[in-house]
Amino acid sequence: MILLIRSEQLRVLADETRKALGMESCGIMLGILGDAAAEVEEIVPARNRLKSESEFEIDPEDLLRAIERGESESRDLVGFYHSHPSSSLPSPVDEEHMVLWPRKVWVMVSRSSLVLRAYRVISGEIEEVDIQISRGRLEKAGPLSDRTAPPPSSSPGASRPARASVGPRTRRW
Repeated sequence: MILLIRSEQLRVLADETRKALGMESCGIMLGILGDAAAEVEEIVPARNRLKSESEFEIDPEDLLRAIERGESESRDLVGFYHSHPSSSLPSPVDEEHMVLWPRKVWVMVSRSSLVLRAYRVISGEIEEVDIQISRGRLEKAGPLSDRTAPPPSSSPGASRPARASVGPRTRRW
């Protein structure tokens, strides 16, 4: 699977991670969720009910509001994001919660390095999701589940994927 995300959304993730000041930041991603790809259209920051440096719980009111708004706008719940103090790998607690939301994408951001990684659970197994970064609005061309990359564009300054690799399947911005 590929997670398509725009560079300005990555800035929102970075800003939210920095603003959390000693707490795990967390939130919701709305957009289009397909089998082969997911496109993030909006990052919705949420309150961390635990106010913890090493754990998070998305405030249920924030989650419900985001899901209801997404449904009213015909957008899917793509998944969730949260920060970790150092690593962008799922913790054992993350893994326990990820299986409760199969097929949703979980983005984890390291506060110390701003490296992010994405995962999802398919058939009870956690798999890493490739992240593809776009500089602008991704075009809609055909069903997202059949797409593995944004369609090419011939107009100058149009959206072109930009990838910044820090290692296998990790991204830093």
